[in-house]
Amino acid sequence: MKTHICFLSLLAALLTPAIVYAAGGPSGVKIVRKDKGYQLLRNGQPYFVKGVCGGSRLDELVAAGGNSIRTYGAGGLDRAESRGLTVLLGLGLRPMRHGLDYGDTKAVAQQAERIRRDVAKLKDQPALLMWALGNELELGASREDRVKIWKALNGFAEVVKKADDNHPVIAVLAGLGDGKLRELDEHCPALDGVGINTYGAILSLPEAVSKQGWTRPWLVTEFGPRGHWEVPKTPWGLPIEDSSTQKAELYLKGYRQAIAGQPACLFDGCPMSQYSGCVSHAFPKMKPAEAQK
Repeated sequence: MKTHICFLSLLAALLTPAIVYAAGGPSGVKIVRKDKGYQLLRNGQPYFVKGVCGGSRLDELVAAGGNSIRTYGAGGLDRAESRGLTVLLGLGLRPMRHGLDYGDTKAVAQQAERIRRDVAKLKDQPALLMWALGNELELGASREDRVKIWKALNGFAEVVKKADDNHPVIAVLAGLGDGKLRELDEHCPALDGVGINTYGAILSLPEAVSKQGWTRPWLVTEFGPRGHWEVPKTPWGLPIEDSSTQKAELYLKGYRQAIAGQPACLFDGCPMSQYSGCVSHAFPKMKPAEAQK
């Protein structure tokens, strides 16, 4: 899916005390459970993410009130740190649709070793917030092949946790169709949560998560206007793009309905927030309570 607005959100909570590091040192990040949801703690303090996908135009992000970015590869930490930003760091994985057979033990082991090296190298970077295993690895895969991917992801998550117990690790899905969360819940117990990329379907996202019985934290890792696969077509088969007004309305309605105040979503009601492909956050410089009005 094309990135428009991308995010993570972790609900507010407390419980186990988080490790606190000196300024400039490694960060300690925990997801903790509350009465009705979860909260993200960074160095012992609740952390509300306001961010974008990608590592460009970071000064504009800061000026807009943002505090975090999501990357799709193991980079961008130094540039983020110099601006006081945190990073949902992508651990790049080759999808099955690009030729990697997740039933190939040797190929999976090679990816696991690369992940181990990346985590060992980057785990003490102060800007690091969380790890994201791949992006939409299951897109286009059959149910049988998805199970192979989930089992490999669980192994990758265990590799990350063994190398770094100070930062949560998630996997990012291309929407929730076909019962993906049920499969993930069964085959990936090592994940701390799941990231969901969603566009037009964001309006029904909380219900879709609940319907599949997912009880762990979930994050909105991309969201934005309806994608080309979701809009009407011309008689000759081309997608009809929504107007800028329609896009703005969906951004706002999607945020209010699916993110703000959702106790299991790691954002305001879930404490983390949105990562956006646009540089300006949907609610620049707003406090969480203001964004819910």
